[in-house]
Amino acid sequence: MRKHNESERKFFKTKVKNITKTRNIFHSVFEMTYKNKIIFIVFLFSTLFFLWQHSTGFSWDFAVYVLNARYLAGDGYYFEWVRQPLPSFILLLLSFLGWFLAEYAYIIIVSLIYLYSSMKFAEKFRVDKTLFYTFSMNAYVLIFGLKFGTELLSLALLQLFVAYLSRKRAGIFGGLSLLSRYSNLNFLVLILLQRNLKKIIVSFLLLLLAVSPWLYFNFIKTGSPFTSIRDSYLLNVVFRQLDGYVNEFNFFDILFAFNLLLPLAVFGLFQKMEKKDYLLLTFFVIAVVSYALIPFKEERYLFPITLPAAYFASKGAEKLGKEKIVSAFVVLSLVLLFMLLPLARNEPPYFYQNVKYDCAVQSNAWMPLNYYGIPSEPYPNQEDFSLSVNEGYRIILFKKTDFPLYMNNVSFINQFPIIEENEDYVIYGDASKCKEPQKYEMLFADRIKGRIESGDIACDFFSCRYLK
Repeated sequence: MRKHNESERKFFKTKVKNITKTRNIFHSVFEMTYKNKIIFIVFLFSTLFFLWQHSTGFSWDFAVYVLNARYLAGDGYYFEWVRQPLPSFILLLLSFLGWFLAEYAYIIIVSLIYLYSSMKFAEKFRVDKTLFYTFSMNAYVLIFGLKFGTELLSLALLQLFVAYLSRKRAGIFGGLSLLSRYSNLNFLVLILLQRNLKKIIVSFLLLLLAVSPWLYFNFIKTGSPFTSIRDSYLLNVVFRQLDGYVNEFNFFDILFAFNLLLPLAVFGLFQKMEKKDYLLLTFFVIAVVSYALIPFKEERYLFPITLPAAYFASKGAEKLGKEKIVSAFVVLSLVLLFMLLPLARNEPPYFYQNVKYDCAVQSNAWMPLNYYGIPSEPYPNQEDFSLSVNEGYRIILFKKTDFPLYMNNVSFINQFPIIEENEDYVIYGDASKCKEPQKYEMLFADRIKGRIESGDIACDFFSCRYLK
């Protein structure tokens, strides 16, 4: 009987301890949240904004990462080698939720990673955490951070890379940042600032370790470890330059990236400069030069500027009074965000959701069609159009896009039979033939093989030139 009572007392004591422990955890979380309430509010608002933004329609780039994840899971028809793997890998890990929920879970996870990286960066660089995180969630970041799927994740990993630059583990974060965006390769030169040969070698080895699974996957599937990186460079740099997809450097893009942070950042620059400040200035220069050198420029390609902008703005604001600055910045940022809200919205999806076909499809909107359940390949080159019709493809050309150029070649396009036409698209094909849909791996290098074989262009591994 005594043994029975003793066991009951032990059980009761254990239960009380567990309840007390749980209460203490909740109390600690509540206390930490209250102490950092501005950070929590900014995180909550920004995450909800990203979730709302994603629900507004279709994003081409975001859809690619979802389709790549589905393909890797054996649940999709389309895979694009030109894309970085890390976003798709995260989506793949979240796929147990179902693909629809996985997209929204991805947004929440990336927002949390960014919060963590911001706190770590602020801690390592001894700058106010509330100021830095609030400034880094400005209107520009809210609009572009997760609209296309990779910008915020890329910046989060770059922040961790810079935060731990004096440590060997910087190589791991550098490698992961490269797997989230290939253009981050330009920032990896900062590892040389470690000024210790052994540390530099170990950092680069850890970087190689982080990217090696992806390089190995490339090698197994294609015979080259650099297939994805090469394809990205050919498409985004080489051929955009060759085909004239070039726009001039626009200083207003830099102003947009800084937006309300500009006066504070300039003021911060005039404070006492330390070694860490020159590191962030170097980071800024690399970001601007990288942007200037690419042929086709968009505002979002300046996203890395957010790091030095938020840092120097925080440094400036610390000298001017934290509470008033934060309050004014939040109010003005909300006004600016409201003004730019149309830019934040995604493309309406109804153009693509109404298309239903069981045959193999080629289209100038192959990405959204794949995303909404129609297995599709990119539109055929002009010289292959007739072959595609004869093979039983349905060639769906949406009228609101500017490509392919032969859509405007009336004498060429009118020679092919039309199966269906409405105000949104035209479907070409032979109604008596229907090719079965099949899995398709999009490799830009394959798309230009015909032009190489015909003698139009010549390509080395990382460069191409026109011969005619």
